[in-house]
Amino acid sequence: MSWEHAIARELKKRDNPVYYAWFSGEVTSPVQITDEEGNVSYSGPTIVSCFDGAVQLRADRLQQLPGAEPYHAGQRVALLGHPFAKEPGSQKILILGVVTDVI
Repeated sequence: MSWEHAIARELKKRDNPVYYAWFSGEVTSPVQITDEEGNVSYSGPTIVSCFDGAVQLRADRLQQLPGAEPYHAGQRVALLGHPFAKEPGSQKILILGVVTDVI
């Protein structure tokens, strides 16, 4: 399935796609840890900082697009959603994947 189709499926599940926006954020957690044998693990809850730190998105607001690359602290991720929603139970922010170019 193409990534466009996957995004369309995610949007179809939600109530109010009018308020969705594309934006990016810097992953502050989880932290990537590599041991002496070269094994990689990740420590900490998912936290993404957006809009120069004005919005901190935590794991309960984030959902990763199935099949997207894993991410860790120090990377930027592309996001889709309503980052300023304040009402309880608001839609989750969708993590599309790691940003390799400027968006």
